[in-house]
Amino acid sequence: MQRLKYFVKYIFILIFMILSVVCVVAQSSSDINRKIDAAFRSKDINALKEVIAEKRKAKDYPAVESYILKNSRDLLINNELDFAAEATMALIDANMDNFEALSFYTSVEKAIAKRNEQQKAEEQKKQLEEFRRQNEESRTKDTIKREYKPVTNVSSGETVFLDQDYNMRFGQISWGFYLGVADIGVVLDAGNFSPKYGLAANLNIMYHSDSFSIGGEAFADILLMPFAGYLNILTSIKASAVGSINRISRHLTFRAGYVNTITSVDRTTDATTSIPEEFLGPTFGIGFKDFSAGNFTFNGYADYNFGHLFNSGVNTSFEVGVNALLEMADLNNLKVGLNLALIDTFSLTTLGIHNQTKIIISIGVGKND
Repeated sequence: MQRLKYFVKYIFILIFMILSVVCVVAQSSSDINRKIDAAFRSKDINALKEVIAEKRKAKDYPAVESYILKNSRDLLINNELDFAAEATMALIDANMDNFEALSFYTSVEKAIAKRNEQQKAEEQKKQLEEFRRQNEESRTKDTIKREYKPVTNVSSGETVFLDQDYNMRFGQISWGFYLGVADIGVVLDAGNFSPKYGLAANLNIMYHSDSFSIGGEAFADILLMPFAGYLNILTSIKASAVGSINRISRHLTFRAGYVNTITSVDRTTDATTSIPEEFLGPTFGIGFKDFSAGNFTFNGYADYNFGHLFNSGVNTSFEVGVNALLEMADLNNLKVGLNLALIDTFSLTTLGIHNQTKIIISIGVGKND
């Protein structure tokens, strides 16, 4: 009976010792798992490597490897591939014989490669869409610049875009008067070359509506002071009606007028002229107006002179001109400006070529709001 008591006592002691060891092992395993979970939550590969290094020589290391692989698989499912690959590689570095980790790492690498290809394709698609968007914006801006014109409200700063053929002026009447303080001409007459200096004046007035513009302009100049050559005085007087149809283009003008060119020959010399001393006739032509470039506004024309039909000594005659207006000041709605003009008049006569090239510098005032 006494022996039985001792036997039961030893059995209880043995069971207690076994349970104590199991509890210690379980507690240790739980601590390791918590460290692994913390490393996976924070994506801290160094903390995970510390756990692997700590348990690498332990008998329960296979359980640690299994737990790390389990967490890595969870990451794979959640498409968190990068840390899954790092964690698996840490296992492989510690144990090259872990074939399960090697196999899983190969799967993760394939998944990463596929993801990278998809990301690259998406990035290329975004770049293509961005290129198309920028190209479309560029075409749209070009269209706006070509077909519309920005108008900015000075007080509010708001900008709106109006059709290019829209009447941009607030007032229906525009006009300008410019006095040519320098009229420098070069005359080539039947082989004789003569640079001259003179004066000029120009007046224009236009009426503008939403569908058309119509008006007139008058020009007169006199070249009387020669720098060299004969003392021939050249006087030109020209008046033209000018109109434009906005449906066609508000910049394109149609012209019809009358011109009279008078040449006063110096009778005290043997000077001659290849054109009649008074050459006059109707003119018809086309022109352009209101083209802006920087602070300059450009206008131009090309007129054919039908006066040769009434003068047997002239075979053909035409004139082209272009001017650039620079507004310098605004005085009570009157704009003071500098006008630079280049005019060339060509006539083919029975005695040769008569050509006048003029550079005119004018100062004047106008209203073109």
